[in-house]
Order: sequence, then C-alpha cells, then structure tokens
Amino acid sequence: LRESVLKEYYSQDPDASGSVFHASGPGSKYGKKHKERIAFFQPRLRNLANSGKILEVGCAGGEFLVDLGLDDWSKLGLEISEDAISKAEARGVDIIRGGIDRLGDVSECFDAVAIFSVLEHLPNITSVIRDIHRLLKPAGMILLEVPNTNQAKPQLAEFFTYEHLWHFTGESLRDFLALYDFGDLELDGSVSDARIRGTAVKSSLKLSQLKADEMNSISSRVLEGYKLERRQLIEGMRRKIIRFIESVAANRVENVLIYGAGIHTRHLLRHFPFLRCVNGFVDSNSQKWGSKFMDKRVMSINEAIDSELPMIVSSNKFDKEIYDSIMQIAPWYKSKALRLYDEYE
Repeated sequence: LRESVLKEYYSQDPDASGSVFHASGPGSKYGKKHKERIAFFQPRLRNLANSGKILEVGCAGGEFLVDLGLDDWSKLGLEISEDAISKAEARGVDIIRGGIDRLGDVSECFDAVAIFSVLEHLPNITSVIRDIHRLLKPAGMILLEVPNTNQAKPQLAEFFTYEHLWHFTGESLRDFLALYDFGDLELDGSVSDARIRGTAVKSSLKLSQLKADEMNSISSRVLEGYKLERRQLIEGMRRKIIRFIESVAANRVENVLIYGAGIHTRHLLRHFPFLRCVNGFVDSNSQKWGSKFMDKRVMSINEAIDSELPMIVSSNKFDKEIYDSIMQIAPWYKSKALRLYDEYE
C-alpha cells in the first residue's frame, strides 16, 4: 500500500486504528491500560527533568498528554485523524494536524517524544525514527508502545494485517532502536496485555546492529503458530454461532442483533455469510445511533434490550467488557447474548 493511501485511510476511515470507539472510564479495559501507561511513564519523565518539552506522535484524543500531569512541562501532539483531532482540541491539547514531517528540520528541541501504537503502522518507519532522534535533545527519551508479536492472539480482525507493517518482540525492539542510536531500553514488566511498553535514551554513539536473521526466525515461528490457532478459532466460532442460531430458531425467533458496528463485524460477516438473520446493529458510540451500518440500523443497548432480540457480541479486545455491561443492565439476557471469545481469554 502506498503511503498516501494509508494516510488517507488513517485520517478519514472510521474503522481505522485510532478512530474506533471504546469505553474509557476508570473500570474499562482501555481505562486500565491508560492508567498503567501513565504510571510507567510519568515518574521516568519526572526523573528526566523538572520541566521540559514532550511531543506525542499520533496523540489520538490527547488523553495521555492531558492526564500525564507534569504541569511544568510543555506538551504538543501530532495527529492525522480528524475525529481524534476534534477530541484532542476539546480537551485543550496543543495539536498540529499531520505527521512528524510537519515539524520541518528543527532539531534537539524536545526532552521526550512519545509514540504509542503508531510505529507498527508506518511505511516510513526508518525516516520517522530518525526524525525522532533528531528532534530529541542529547540524552532525550523516547516513550513507546508496540504490539508484542510473541503474544499475538488469534482474532477475526487479524493481528497480521495490512495495518501492522512491522512486528516486534522485546529483543528485536532493542536491536531496532540500537540501529538508530537509541540505547538503555527499559521495558515495563507489568504490562497486562499483548504489548511492549518502554523507554530508550538518545545516544551520540553508534550502537549495535540489528540482528535480522534472529528476528526473521522468531517471526516465522510465531506466525506459523498463530495461523494454526486462528484456523481453530474460526472453526470454533462457526460451530458456536450455528448452535446459537439453531437455539434462536427453536424459540421461533427469526432475527438477531450484532453488538458492534465496526471493522470486527465486517470481518465476522465475511467469515460467516450464513448470518443472514441479522436485523440490526448495536453500538456503544452514541454518534452512530440511528445511522446505517452495512445497510442496517444502529441502535443503543437499551433499545436493543427492549427489542428482546438475541445478540451476538462482535468484538475482540472488548468482548468481555461489552458482555458484562449487557448483564449489568439486563441479567436475564444471559441466554440471549453470545460471546465469541469467551473460550480464548
């Protein structure tokens, strides 16, 4: 895919990474990840400088920069998604539309640069990491998160997708950063999901070289295991959905709802085209209520429960969170709601 095509996709497509809606309250899965992120990076920035300047590349809605605290620090975000920019601006984040190239040829002006869940998406990853090195002051710090390929979990929406152009393990990330003169990689050993979180320091020295042959052997081993697990996942889901539809039909109900009006549901219906009995979609995002998704109406969870129609939860990362929210509203719905990933936690 050309860089221009990917840029348009990430800036405009509501199904692109960074634009997908998720609950972000204190008890939510995203809220937990966000709290962990702040807890790891905040003290390291405090130790770096009492006051300084931090840039976040791909700042999304600006949550990290806002909740980071560090009132004596100057904070700036870069973002290309228009939806995310609107949210960041509403939070009062100082933001520049566009990528890191918007900063021109300036150098050594930031004490820290953060880049979370972005590197793996970049077709121009080498130029971006060089730009970050140039923008950092001597001994400046890069704060980063990337998916952990060693912990890739099978899913319908795919881990090894056109969105993920690069794959990392802790060891390969260390080697990759060293190739561009970042050293002293410190990893967060308490990460609760399949991601690598850490910091590295800008060096003025030439560091060790990337061990490409070792990276390739790790990637191919993980990939083969993932492919097998994904085939088993899809077959297991197929049997589960068929049993659910048969039980629905036995109760003389002809239609079902799908919770999730987004990219995972597109994958779900492509894998299981026999789901012709879908009557509508449910979503947590109130902005989607009343609109059309795949030619069917999107409704709120309360409207869906009032309809008493059976419901399939179409989500990977937030499968349990969504199911639990349904049970809190309507415990009696347990026999009418299907989780797809409950066997794979």
